[in-house]
Amino acid sequence: MRQSSEGWTVIGHRTVSEVLRRNIQRGRVSHAYLFRGPGSVGKRTMAEWFAASLLCDGSKIEMRPCQECGSCRQWAAGVHPDFHRVEPQRSAGVSGRLGIGLEEIQELQSHLHRRPVLGYRRVALICGAQHLSEKAANALLKTLEEPRGETVLLLTWDGTAALPPTVPSRCQHIELRAVAPTEIAEALVMRGINRIRAVAMAVHAGGRPGRALAWLTQPDAYGEYQREVAEFTAMLRQPLSQRLLAVGELYRAGAAADEGTGPYLNERLQRWTVAARDYMLAAAGCHHLCQFSESIPELTPEHPEVWQRCVDAMSDIRNALSSNANARLCLEVLAVGLPDRSSVI
Repeated sequence: MRQSSEGWTVIGHRTVSEVLRRNIQRGRVSHAYLFRGPGSVGKRTMAEWFAASLLCDGSKIEMRPCQECGSCRQWAAGVHPDFHRVEPQRSAGVSGRLGIGLEEIQELQSHLHRRPVLGYRRVALICGAQHLSEKAANALLKTLEEPRGETVLLLTWDGTAALPPTVPSRCQHIELRAVAPTEIAEALVMRGINRIRAVAMAVHAGGRPGRALAWLTQPDAYGEYQREVAEFTAMLRQPLSQRLLAVGELYRAGAAADEGTGPYLNERLQRWTVAARDYMLAAAGCHHLCQFSESIPELTPEHPEVWQRCVDAMSDIRNALSSNANARLCLEVLAVGLPDRSSVI
């Protein structure tokens, strides 16, 4: 179910929020936190809730952020003078990739060196630390090693690109894991979504509340998600030559994606993994556990082990992509290893 703190809503992650709240209550706030987890799982929302709680000057610590004090009102208006947010910026040129450069980190450091205006601490949030350039990460390291006064630095990181090991080693790690579909569905229902549709969207969101919430405002994106799963089903019926052409097109789409080849392909493979898991469950006679049950009866191999190997292969390839392996070669290996047409009905 939803959890809230006087109007502030977070979907899931109850244990994490309780730990962070106790840190504030006991005065054991670290100078840096790294919020880790897959995309759209709620890292930014949790980090912002924590930042607002740190800056709140309400009389009851256990009720922060109170939404009523001067600090909370400034936060709600987006003009809090003691908070600084760093967002990835799109680079100029043909690639137009997202990144966080040295200038953004230097501006952040300038902010942190000033005296607080409303309270006694300054808080900064770096959204998407995986986009830090090498120079930016090195500059940030100095701030992490020598924090100034009552400064708290928050970073979110989805793991799609490596960070210099010295950066996470100087942060307290906050791990955010997949949220139960029932909690996501309840949050969607409370936003006015029909319960049947809310349950379907929650299941398809794969434990990521942000993905489900995005579908509320971008219904076409939900349809695109379902089409991508259907593409995987279609690929299973194709001969190897056609599969290689298909993954070649997928590679080119990833190379042109704003977020970069690795993150783009990781998202697509995550969706395909969900479908392959469904086929594995169907082959084991567990149709009631399938997420995409409407397409499962068409593709049921004789042995669940066929699909288990497929799920394992996609997991291995996703791990390889996160380590900067050759993306095209990874996709071609996957195309060869997928169950062939003789394995499916």
